[in-house]
Amino acid sequence: MVTLFVDRKGLTLRADSSALAFYDGNERMGTVPLKLLERVCIRGDLQLSASVLGKLGEHGAGVVVLSGRKRQPVLLMPNLKVDAQRRMAQFNLAQNADFCLRQAKGWVGGKVASQAALLERFSTKSDVLRARLHQPCSVLADVAGEIGAAADTARLRGLEGAAAARYFAALAYVLPDSLNFNGRNRRPPADAFNAVLSLGYTLLHFELVRQVYLTGLDPFVGFYSGLK
Repeated sequence: MVTLFVDRKGLTLRADSSALAFYDGNERMGTVPLKLLERVCIRGDLQLSASVLGKLGEHGAGVVVLSGRKRQPVLLMPNLKVDAQRRMAQFNLAQNADFCLRQAKGWVGGKVASQAALLERFSTKSDVLRARLHQPCSVLADVAGEIGAAADTARLRGLEGAAAARYFAALAYVLPDSLNFNGRNRRPPADAFNAVLSLGYTLLHFELVRQVYLTGLDPFVGFYSGLK
């Protein structure tokens, strides 16, 4: 199963039997079997009909549209199963502040641990990187130690934000100067690395929402507002 990324302007997408066909004017440019597609990511202006969306939905493929100057993602999900009992349990747990905080601590703790592990791996590449990344690694370790004591999600979001700021600042030491990366920015991203990050986060978000639907849960009812 694959992601189809379409960024050529002026194309027309048509449903052709069991395939997605691409036309430039009246010229057929190529086809992709619908059974192979898990998601279609569209960037730029093109034409497609409701029948195309219907065919994609029938085959369980969703659509991600990156629209406008800021490339704000719009998700169109296929018709997936809904489990009423699971959603009732989800809604009840979403009202339990203690449960939500425990879940959120686990997610944020895992995220910060992964960030620290990646920086530690980079620090072994050279003595220069070891020196430059020593302080960021120490900061992430301190943040990780404070997560368990966070009294509420507001404090947890503050810790998550502090870790992210230090993590992305440290990545500037690792990446080539030619990428002009000086930290995380978006809407729109100001450099190539941030553009790749934004696209990657968009596709990851789409997949997470899709999996939530597949398990019969509601992606609009969460346990930790602001998790990224």
